[in-house]
Amino acid sequence: LYQRIDPNRTAQSLHMDAIKDPIKAILLNIKSEEFATITNTLETESNGIELIHHYNESYIDVTAQGIDKHTTIQYILGAEVDYIAFGNDHNDIHMLNNATHGYFVSNANVEYQSFLKNPNIEVINNTNEAICNVLD
Repeated sequence: LYQRIDPNRTAQSLHMDAIKDPIKAILLNIKSEEFATITNTLETESNGIELIHHYNESYIDVTAQGIDKHTTIQYILGAEVDYIAFGNDHNDIHMLNNATHGYFVSNANVEYQSFLKNPNIEVINNTNEAICNVLD
Protein backbone atom coordinates (compact mmCIF):
# COMPACT_ATOMS: atom_id res chain seq x y z
CA LEU A 1 0.00 0.00 0.00
CA TYR A 2 2.68 2.50 0.95
CA GLN A 3 4.34 2.43 -2.49
CA ARG A 4 0.96 3.28 -4.08
CA ILE A 5 0.34 6.34 -1.92
CA ASP A 6 1.47 9.51 -3.67
CA PRO A 7 3.97 7.96 -6.12
CA ASN A 8 4.49 11.35 -7.81
CA ARG A 9 5.16 13.12 -4.50
CA THR A 10 2.43 15.73 -5.00
CA ALA A 11 0.73 15.42 -1.60
CA GLN A 12 0.80 18.29 0.86
CA SER A 13 0.60 18.33 4.62
CA LEU A 14 -2.41 20.43 5.60
CA HIS A 15 -4.12 21.18 8.87
CA MET A 16 -7.53 19.47 9.10
CA ASP A 17 -9.30 22.85 9.11
CA ALA A 18 -7.76 23.68 5.72
CA ILE A 19 -9.40 20.69 4.02
CA LYS A 20 -12.83 21.89 2.92
CA ASP A 21 -14.17 19.10 0.68
CA PRO A 22 -12.18 15.92 1.26
CA ILE A 23 -12.94 12.97 -1.01
CA LYS A 24 -10.65 10.34 0.50
CA ALA A 25 -8.69 9.45 3.60
CA ILE A 26 -6.84 6.27 4.44
CA LEU A 27 -6.50 5.14 8.04
CA LEU A 28 -3.34 3.03 8.26
CA ASN A 29 -1.85 0.55 10.71
CA ILE A 30 -5.04 -0.02 12.69
CA LYS A 31 -4.55 -2.46 15.54
CA SER A 32 -6.73 -5.53 15.08
CA GLU A 33 -8.33 -5.07 18.51
CA GLU A 34 -9.33 -1.49 17.57
CA PHE A 35 -10.56 -2.17 14.03
CA ALA A 36 -14.21 -2.87 14.90
CA THR A 37 -14.45 0.11 17.27
CA ILE A 38 -13.04 2.53 14.70
CA THR A 39 -15.27 1.13 11.96
CA ASN A 40 -18.41 1.30 14.12
CA THR A 41 -17.62 4.86 15.24
CA LEU A 42 -17.11 6.04 11.66
CA GLU A 43 -20.28 4.32 10.45
CA THR A 44 -22.52 5.64 13.22
CA GLU A 45 -21.15 9.14 13.74
CA SER A 46 -20.27 10.25 10.22
CA ASN A 47 -22.57 11.32 7.42
CA GLY A 48 -21.82 11.25 3.73
CA ILE A 49 -18.97 8.74 3.83
CA GLU A 50 -18.40 5.20 2.65
CA LEU A 51 -15.94 2.77 4.19
CA ILE A 52 -13.91 0.07 2.51
CA HIS A 53 -12.52 -2.33 5.10
CA HIS A 54 -9.14 -3.95 4.53
CA TYR A 55 -9.02 -6.22 7.58
CA ASN A 56 -6.09 -8.32 6.35
CA GLU A 57 -3.97 -5.24 5.66
CA SER A 58 -5.03 -3.24 8.76
CA TYR A 59 -6.40 -0.16 7.03
CA ILE A 60 -9.69 1.52 6.12
CA ASP A 61 -10.44 3.65 3.04
CA VAL A 62 -12.80 6.48 3.91
CA THR A 63 -14.33 8.11 0.83
CA ALA A 64 -17.00 10.68 0.17
CA GLN A 65 -20.32 8.98 -0.50
CA GLY A 66 -20.84 8.27 -4.18
CA ILE A 67 -17.16 8.70 -5.10
CA ASP A 68 -15.71 5.46 -6.45
CA LYS A 69 -14.39 3.93 -9.66
CA HIS A 70 -17.86 3.22 -11.06
CA THR A 71 -19.14 6.76 -10.50
CA THR A 72 -15.92 8.10 -12.02
CA ILE A 73 -16.51 5.99 -15.15
CA GLN A 74 -20.06 7.35 -15.32
CA TYR A 75 -18.84 10.92 -14.88
CA ILE A 76 -16.26 10.63 -17.66
CA LEU A 77 -18.03 8.35 -20.16
CA GLY A 78 -21.71 8.81 -19.33
CA ALA A 79 -24.22 7.07 -17.10
CA GLU A 80 -25.36 4.42 -19.59
CA VAL A 81 -22.01 3.24 -20.90
CA ASP A 82 -20.99 -0.39 -21.39
CA TYR A 83 -17.54 -1.23 -20.10
CA ILE A 84 -15.29 -4.13 -19.22
CA ALA A 85 -13.43 -3.83 -15.93
CA PHE A 86 -10.56 -5.52 -14.15
CA GLY A 87 -10.15 -5.24 -10.39
CA ASN A 88 -8.34 -6.91 -7.53
CA ASP A 89 -9.44 -5.15 -4.37
CA HIS A 90 -12.41 -4.10 -2.23
CA ASN A 91 -12.53 -0.67 -3.85
CA ASP A 92 -13.25 -2.33 -7.21
CA ILE A 93 -16.48 -4.06 -6.13
CA HIS A 94 -18.94 -1.35 -7.26
CA MET A 95 -17.13 -0.93 -10.59
CA LEU A 96 -17.11 -4.69 -11.25
CA ASN A 97 -20.74 -5.18 -10.21
CA ASN A 98 -21.85 -2.55 -12.73
CA ALA A 99 -19.58 -3.57 -15.61
CA THR A 100 -20.92 -5.26 -18.72
CA HIS A 101 -18.30 -7.86 -17.88
CA GLY A 102 -15.96 -7.73 -14.91
CA TYR A 103 -12.84 -9.69 -14.12
CA PHE A 104 -11.75 -10.00 -10.53
CA VAL A 105 -8.04 -10.79 -10.50
CA SER A 106 -7.62 -13.15 -7.54
CA ASN A 107 -5.93 -11.63 -4.54
CA ALA A 108 -5.00 -13.53 -1.39
CA ASN A 109 -6.00 -10.54 0.76
CA VAL A 110 -9.55 -10.25 -0.60
CA GLU A 111 -12.44 -12.65 -0.03
CA TYR A 112 -14.04 -12.95 -3.45
CA GLN A 113 -16.83 -15.51 -2.99
CA SER A 114 -19.43 -12.71 -3.14
CA PHE A 115 -18.34 -11.96 -6.71
CA LEU A 116 -19.48 -15.40 -7.79
CA LYS A 117 -23.11 -14.31 -7.25
CA ASN A 118 -22.85 -11.85 -10.16
CA PRO A 119 -22.96 -13.73 -13.50
CA ASN A 120 -21.14 -10.84 -15.20
CA ILE A 121 -18.04 -11.21 -13.02
CA GLU A 122 -15.41 -13.85 -13.64
CA VAL A 123 -12.63 -14.59 -11.17
CA ILE A 124 -9.30 -15.08 -12.91
CA ASN A 125 -5.83 -15.93 -11.65
CA ASN A 126 -3.31 -13.24 -10.88
CA THR A 127 -0.99 -14.19 -13.74
CA ASN A 128 0.05 -12.56 -16.99
CA GLU A 129 -1.23 -15.59 -18.88
CA ALA A 130 -4.74 -15.38 -17.38
CA ILE A 131 -5.03 -11.67 -18.16
CA CYS A 132 -3.68 -12.14 -21.71
CA ASN A 133 -6.21 -14.95 -22.31
CA VAL A 134 -9.05 -12.59 -21.37
CA LEU A 135 -7.70 -9.82 -23.61
CA ASP A 136 -7.15 -12.17 -26.55
